[in-house]
Amino acid sequence: MALTLFNLILIGTLIYFSDDTEKLLTSILSEQDLERGFRIIGKGERIPFMKQRFAKFKQTSYLFVFCGLLPNSLTWEVAMALLCYVVYKYPYWQLKVAIRKQTSLVRYQFPIYLRQLQVLLQNNTVVFAIEQSIDHAPDSLKGEINYLHKQLLAEPHQLNHYLHFLDYYALPEVGRAMKLLYRYNTVGQADSYRQFNRMIQSTSKWLRQERQQHKSTQLLIYQWWGLVPLFSVTLVFLSVMMNILLTMFGKGVNG
Repeated sequence: MALTLFNLILIGTLIYFSDDTEKLLTSILSEQDLERGFRIIGKGERIPFMKQRFAKFKQTSYLFVFCGLLPNSLTWEVAMALLCYVVYKYPYWQLKVAIRKQTSLVRYQFPIYLRQLQVLLQNNTVVFAIEQSIDHAPDSLKGEINYLHKQLLAEPHQLNHYLHFLDYYALPEVGRAMKLLYRYNTVGQADSYRQFNRMIQSTSKWLRQERQQHKSTQLLIYQWWGLVPLFSVTLVFLSVMMNILLTMFGKGVNG
């Protein structure tokens, strides 16, 4: 009874001081990489995201009222606290999965795009080559490439424009490629061919590694799917053996 009363007071306080509680939980449990995550997946804002999480958390916390009425109430209290934590963190875990998928997609598509850009660079300047590549760029990169092109039209020799391209992905390979692209745009004619060859070698190595990793990931998925029939056959075999043993022992007891 005392535990139920405590839960009622706690929930009443949570409802009455809803705004203050939301600010407190947001400051304590807020993750530092939310803004980066929203920028990577291209949608969402921090404040609506946090408000939605808190609303689900508050709705789940109402179940604490029933914990004091159940046997082993302390165990149910702990279980309910874990449930509230999972409900609060689950949207963030979903965001992390989306970030991981998008980052993997960019790691795979960027070297392919870079090879396309290298073909255009043979007869064009860097800025014009980027402009020509926009229409054929992967969808995951097209928006950022278009933004980079607009920046380079205004300031074609500004290093920060190259360095800030996809910087929120924190991929060192992208940074190295963009530095080589900047050098190709700024060095003299005598060094241009050497910089271009370095870019080709770097991209070829990266593209080969990404394709190998992509194939190994697909192969691993197929291997796990291949275990499903084996697991099903094992369960059927165990079920048949159990029926045979029970039948045999049943006959022995009856006999």
